Amino acid sequence: MDDIKEFDKARNGTEPNLVIFADGEKEEHLKLGLKAPIIVDPEREIGEKFGQFGTPSAILVDENGKFISETAIGADDIWSLIGKRK
Repeated sequence: MDDIKEFDKARNGTEPNLVIFADGEKEEHLKLGLKAPIIVDPEREIGEKFGQFGTPSAILVDENGKFISETAIGADDIWSLIGKRK
């Protein structure tokens, strides 16, 4: 989560936008202080439709809503997906 917070704060418009899907209570996610929108998906229905069965996981979506990558699972794969090194 610390890496996501750092990435979220440092975004300058050239990085991909974040949309976070999470379970749990909305209030606990708001306390994280992220600028990225958080969609609370308690049953993980939306994530499963995207093929996201691990935490954390990510997929790139273009401006037309088309998936343009495979699902990356795990922090190292996610950072590689967006071209960042951690």
